[in-house]
Amino acid sequence: YNNIINWRELGVFPREKFGLYGIVLSPFIHANLQHLLNNTISLLFLLLALGYFYPSAFYKVLIFSVILSGIGTWFIGRLSFHVGASGVIYALVSFLFFKGILSKHYRLMALSFLVVFQYGGMIWYMFPDVETHISWEGHLSGFITGTILALAIATPLLYKEIKYDWEHPDFNPALDPFMKHFDAKGEFKNNPNQHAT
Repeated sequence: YNNIINWRELGVFPREKFGLYGIVLSPFIHANLQHLLNNTISLLFLLLALGYFYPSAFYKVLIFSVILSGIGTWFIGRLSFHVGASGVIYALVSFLFFKGILSKHYRLMALSFLVVFQYGGMIWYMFPDVETHISWEGHLSGFITGTILALAIATPLLYKEIKYDWEHPDFNPALDPFMKHFDAKGEFKNNPNQHAT
């Protein structure tokens, strides 16, 4: 049994050099199958939302979420091995929420409210002593990371606002096919090409 690898020891171990490996490795290591399933389902939804609504920022947000949440955990964590993708999940939740609010675009704000509805209860797990066996430090680091990324990463809107022809500054009503049906007083006139029957 001495040759069996303890995978948990590849997680983040705060303020020790050997614990730095966990910054990159810990999201791939989980305590048990239930822990893995819970995180996988959440990650699947959040990554799909990130990729669909913010495709240009997808890899940047994902990579920085892993690295910065891991570094935060390394600095503030208890002296224990911290494993799991929860820090990344909190970073993605925070990013999607704040970026949607900051965009002031109705579809992205709707996504923000959906994220709050789905994951709002997670906020309690960023505080100590709520559950002793979870890494609240990883959760807090992830949440702060997502907030910083939402402020720092510029993302063009996926949806462009609809602008009608008459809203353009160079619009000429005399050339518009619909406007030709009205006279100078704004009254509808019969189509000269239409013959009475």
